[in-house]
Amino acid sequence: MGSLWNRSGNIERDANDVRTNAKAFFFQGGTNVAFTVYQDAAQSIPHSNPVVANSGRWPAVFIPFTVSYDVRVLDQNDVQLSYITNIANPDPVQLSVTIPPEAQVQTGMCHWEPISGAKSGYVRLNSGTIGNAASGATERANADTVNLFTYLYNAMPDSVAPVSGGRGASAAADYAANKTIQLLDGRGGTLKGVDSMGAAAASRFQAEVPFLVGNKDQVGSSCGNNRHFLLTSELPVTSPTGSVSVSTPTGTVSTPTGSVSTPSGSVSGTVNGTGTNLNITMTDPGHVHTQNASTLYSIAGVGLGPGGTVIVATDAARTTVSNSTGVTGTLASNAIAANLTWSGSFSGNAATFTGNAQTFTGNAVSASFTGSPFGSGGGHNNTSYSLLGTWYQKL
Repeated sequence: MGSLWNRSGNIERDANDVRTNAKAFFFQGGTNVAFTVYQDAAQSIPHSNPVVANSGRWPAVFIPFTVSYDVRVLDQNDVQLSYITNIANPDPVQLSVTIPPEAQVQTGMCHWEPISGAKSGYVRLNSGTIGNAASGATERANADTVNLFTYLYNAMPDSVAPVSGGRGASAAADYAANKTIQLLDGRGGTLKGVDSMGAAAASRFQAEVPFLVGNKDQVGSSCGNNRHFLLTSELPVTSPTGSVSVSTPTGTVSTPTGSVSTPSGSVSGTVNGTGTNLNITMTDPGHVHTQNASTLYSIAGVGLGPGGTVIVATDAARTTVSNSTGVTGTLASNAIAANLTWSGSFSGNAATFTGNAQTFTGNAVSASFTGSPFGSGGGHNNTSYSLLGTWYQKL
């Protein structure tokens, strides 16, 4: 299909501005070689050369696409009206276009669209499988999956893009064996870069980030959760404070009072011995006391309770003995001819007592406390505001 000559349908006039049956001669650009033009756009009916303007009006003239052409116009008397050379007429449509690879949508490239459903030339990143027509793949089982099958097979290990039945000798061998390969899982997910990406590791994936598949430097790996349950170790460091007030106990002890009954009882004893040795034995309830009196002038209050002198030797020769009751005896020549037996009684004084009143103060008491548990233990949202659609990968 050529282009329409710009003078088609126009009236041609001579130098006197009179209609003329002009003639147009067409040549290949810059030559004298005749150039064929046509009556129709399909270029099926050629014009005669020259083309004649009947009654001064030019017919439709279609010029084939060419680098350039010349056109010479004469009036009906062969007087030249115009001669234009090297008129460019290139084909406006380039039938063969070579697009460089970097400008093409190539196998394995992914994009997001706000649509759902299958798309011609693509598969969805839904963790399904692809393979040949006999593979039974879940996302697409067709011969047009061979390029993406090979791409995934070579770009990722089996732990990230597993092949049914395990990987064999090559992608081509496994594809021919009707095996399937699993697509990445973009459901509910966003895209992130690997930690290194051909440079030093950025260390933006901390130890707490859970990797579900692969690791931080493996393409195709997946990590994180949209919902997370906090662990105790993930809670912020908090130092709770508080105090407990305990009153200091105070009080009084009442003054003790009472009485002691008047003690009473009896004692008895013997004095015997010879020479200068005088043994005195005194007996009271529950006790027996023996005293050598050879060097004593008196013995006071031995085992008889409060008050009273029991036996007194009234002279240095120890010849006169008396007791507290006034009974006396005599020892001649510092010798005892016979035993002297004595007895007596005693009585104490009645007594009362009164204790001292006392106050007491207790020590202040410190205490610890434990609060009741709180919180639901439920998970928390880990997802930022997002737009939902479908991730597609080019076959």
